[in-house]
Amino acid sequence: MGKIEDKIKETFNDMTKVQQTVAVYILKHTDEVSFMTANELADNIGVSDTTVIRFCMFLGFSGYREFKKYLSDDIRSSDNTYNRLKKIINTNTDSIFKSVLIKDMKDIEQTMLNEDNVKAFKNISGLLKMAETVYTFGHRGAHFPAELLSFSLHKQGKNVVLIQDIDQMSVITKKDLVIFFTFMRYNKIVIDSFNYFIDRNIPIVLITDTGILPVFQEADVVIHCNMTNNPISASIASMVSISNAIASAHAVDNKESVMNNLNEIESMMSKFELYYM
Repeated sequence: MGKIEDKIKETFNDMTKVQQTVAVYILKHTDEVSFMTANELADNIGVSDTTVIRFCMFLGFSGYREFKKYLSDDIRSSDNTYNRLKKIINTNTDSIFKSVLIKDMKDIEQTMLNEDNVKAFKNISGLLKMAETVYTFGHRGAHFPAELLSFSLHKQGKNVVLIQDIDQMSVITKKDLVIFFTFMRYNKIVIDSFNYFIDRNIPIVLITDTGILPVFQEADVVIHCNMTNNPISASIASMVSISNAIASAHAVDNKESVMNNLNEIESMMSKFELYYM
C-alpha cells in the first residue's frame, strides 16, 4: 500500500479519536476493506455508517465509493510483480536462493501451527467422503495447487474434476464438493465464481491466504495459508502442502479402495512399459 497509507498518516493527528480508530483498522486490513461495503466496514469496526463516510470525506473523498475505488487502485498499483522485483533487483542471487526457501519453510510452519487450521482440516475428510464429485478450482497463480489436488485424488480413484472453464460449473450440485484455492489479489472471476457456488448451496472448502473477504466466510471449511510475497509472485508453498495433506488424508481414510486403484494403475504402467526403470 502506498498513497492511502501516506494520506492517512499525514492527517492522523488531526483526526478525532473515532476517526483514528477507523484509520488504524483500515491500515491493518487494507486488502479486506477494498472489498467491503461501508456498512460491513462500520460493523467490523463497531462504528456507524455515517462515521465511515465522514472519515472518507475527511481524507478528501466525496464519499465511501470514491475512497474504495482509490484504495483498490492503490493496491493494484503497489502490489504487482514489477514493484516487488524492483525492491530486490540488486540482491545477490545466492542470498535470493536461501531467503526464498527460508520464507517458504516459515510459511508452511506458520500454516501448520495455526490451531484453527488443525480443527478445520479434520472436517475436510467427511465432506470428501460424502461428495459424489469433487471439483477443484484455482485461477491464475492458484491453478497449480488445484491441479495438483485434482491429479492426486484422480490417481486414488476419486471422481474429481479440475474446473478450467465456467461452463463446467453448471453441472455442480449440492451433492458435490468444491475445493476452492485463491489468494490476493482476488479478481472478478474468483469472486463471481465463489458467489455462484454459495448461491447454489454447494459445499465449499476454501484454501486461501491469511486475509479473508466477508463473502469467503460463507465457506463450509476455511484453511488459512501463510503466503509471503516473493519477487515474482506470492509463495504458494503452504498452499501446495495443504493440497498434499488433503490427498494424503483421503488415501488414509479410504485405504482399501485407494490401494486397489493404485495397484491397477501400476499394472497398467507395467503392461504398457511406461517407465524405463
